[in-house]
Amino acid sequence: MDINNEPKKVVIEEDGGWQALKYYRQPEPPKVITLIMKYSGGVVKNHKQAEYVLLGLTVLAIIISIFLFSSAGAGVPTPISSYESLLMTPR
Repeated sequence: MDINNEPKKVVIEEDGGWQALKYYRQPEPPKVITLIMKYSGGVVKNHKQAEYVLLGLTVLAIIISIFLFSSAGAGVPTPISSYESLLMTPR
């Protein structure tokens, strides 16, 4: 029988306790979360804090976008309709 296809066995620790081997791999966190933890300088210590930082950055980006889009339309004058231009012409 192939070694890789054998079922996992129970491991006996030296202190007499029993421990079952894991049958699954731990899922890796997303790379963005890992990068936030790496480049935070030790401020962000776990994955939950990194998720909150990412959420805060997303909310900040949305607020800045709304501010930029709303202020960009404020400087554009509204066009005068042809009826208003007829009223404004001198006779």
